[in-house]
Amino acid sequence: MARGYKRRGRGGGDVAGREGFVQFIRTWIDEFDDFEWTYERISDAPDDRVLVLTHMSGTGKESGAPVELRSAQLYELEAGCVVRVTLFLDRPAAFKAAGLSE
Repeated sequence: MARGYKRRGRGGGDVAGREGFVQFIRTWIDEFDDFEWTYERISDAPDDRVLVLTHMSGTGKESGAPVELRSAQLYELEAGCVVRVTLFLDRPAAFKAAGLSE
């Protein structure tokens, strides 16, 4: 596997690397009107990792439904570069994976 971002799911297939990550974010954001993504907390974690708590909101372009999501991302670093991002919808699980307490 190429180093960097990799995902499976919507749209099919695997996407890896910087461009894959950028395209995934663009695709996600394009699904919403008035999309907003804010960082609520950034915490250093052991073993060159960073835990980021986020809040995303917007209105679905097709459905018109309001969407609100609080999630966490665990960034793993090597030589100062992000090599892996893991998304958590369950924040307590994210803290546990990061080796941190809430």
